[in-house]
Amino acid sequence: MTFPGYGWFSILFLLALTGALVFMMVRLRSRQPDLFPLAYLGSIAVKMLLSLTYLVVIVLDNPTEAMANAVVFLLAYLSFTGLELWWLLRATPR
Repeated sequence: MTFPGYGWFSILFLLALTGALVFMMVRLRSRQPDLFPLAYLGSIAVKMLLSLTYLVVIVLDNPTEAMANAVVFLLAYLSFTGLELWWLLRATPR
């Protein structure tokens, strides 16, 4: 099995999206900690909607590699979500 056509682009898309959300959440927590839970839930919703839109576009664009692209995307999404949670929990003041 070869690496799917949108594999690297999916990883870069999720890296940029997760990095931007973590950056915004860390800044928000330091400036307005009372808004953090609501903003974090909103960022999860935005991330899921953007990811779903991206996934639909790549599946429709290349149906022959749809399953391989979806698997790479799902693995990258789960990995970056885990890193996001780890980073935000690590940055939480105790």
